[in-house]
Amino acid sequence: MQDKILEVINLIIVGALLGVIVSNVKLDNLRKENTELRLENTRLENKVKELDSKQAELTKKIAELNGIGG
Repeated sequence: MQDKILEVINLIIVGALLGVIVSNVKLDNLRKENTELRLENTRLENKVKELDSKQAELTKKIAELNGIGG
């Protein structure tokens, strides 16, 4: 009977350890993905700013060609 209890306790401990290992691997993957997404977000924000600036220049040129503004 005592052997069965020790076996169950050992299984619980092994299961808990495996759970911790899997959680750490998953957490590391999520951290890596988060870092990559933040970098991509920064790159895209810069691209949007660049495109906005180009659009403003084009709008100004079109307005000047149409005799609007100064």
